[in-house]
Amino acid sequence: MDQMVCTPKPLTAEPRPSLLQACPVLRVASVASVGSASVASNALVASVGVEFAHRSQMGPRLAPVPVSVIDKLRAKVRAIEQHPAIIDAAACGSNQEIWTLGDCALDAALGGERGVAGLDCAGVHEIKPLLLDGTSAAASWALTIGFALRLAMRRGGCPRSIVWCWPKAFAHELGQLHGPGLAQLGLDPCRMLFVETARHSDALWAMEEALKSNAACLVMGALNEVDLIEARRLSLAARRHGTACLLMTHGARTASAATATRWRVGHLPSGAHRLVSRLPGAFRVSVAIERCRLNPALPHSVPFALEWCDEAHRFGLSAALGHREIQWG
Repeated sequence: MDQMVCTPKPLTAEPRPSLLQACPVLRVASVASVGSASVASNALVASVGVEFAHRSQMGPRLAPVPVSVIDKLRAKVRAIEQHPAIIDAAACGSNQEIWTLGDCALDAALGGERGVAGLDCAGVHEIKPLLLDGTSAAASWALTIGFALRLAMRRGGCPRSIVWCWPKAFAHELGQLHGPGLAQLGLDPCRMLFVETARHSDALWAMEEALKSNAACLVMGALNEVDLIEARRLSLAARRHGTACLLMTHGARTASAATATRWRVGHLPSGAHRLVSRLPGAFRVSVAIERCRLNPALPHSVPFALEWCDEAHRFGLSAALGHREIQWG
């Protein structure tokens, strides 16, 4: 039997389309302004007219989207923006509510030129501890949380709930908030909703959803760090839905530039007790305002002392600074 001899066919490189040729190209024809990022996402970028062109030889070129279709989608976006729920949320964030610390001069300076004293009720406010040698991380977090809870007490006049969000690791390391202690401070534990998440990203998601719910007067979060994009998302949600947000972050991490104010708090000895000299008195904290969007001239490099009054539930300049005049901006 004759042997069959197979002659291999020489391999030749067949021309293939390059990656740029095989991928569709997105051309933006026009972009119509939408009210917010949330509306744009819900509208599925309906205000953008696009034309796909395929540079490969694999198929026919797609036809452009008709102008009439784009006009109809734009009309739907305008209808979404005029929805009563969105209009009511925007009215809620028109700063008709006030959120003050209790010191008239400081509150007026925080309000800037908007005509309403105090903190922005539709903004994100960041609190960071002042890190000093010999100060433990737990003590720094305790001071930051204590200051934030007193600010929340000043916001407590709103009948809606206060949402507290943080990762489960924080709760295990720092401990749970004490209900009777919150009540003694002036915060009703029944009005507070505590959210513990498995991951850092889940806590940020919970905070953003709470801001969008219109069911909370204040959303509080304790996180190691919040980057610029995350802070921007929280700021947009707070502004759009008129809900205040308090961020407590690590003192050594980078501060965000998307917040309305940023506070740097440090330890101070408590004030003298009015009746028994051996007992601790009023809560005192060293405060430096590092950022104030409504009044850029306000931030001071030199910290000042604030003292909390348990009877009046308000902040004021420490008695040790009563003889000094501080120029707010």
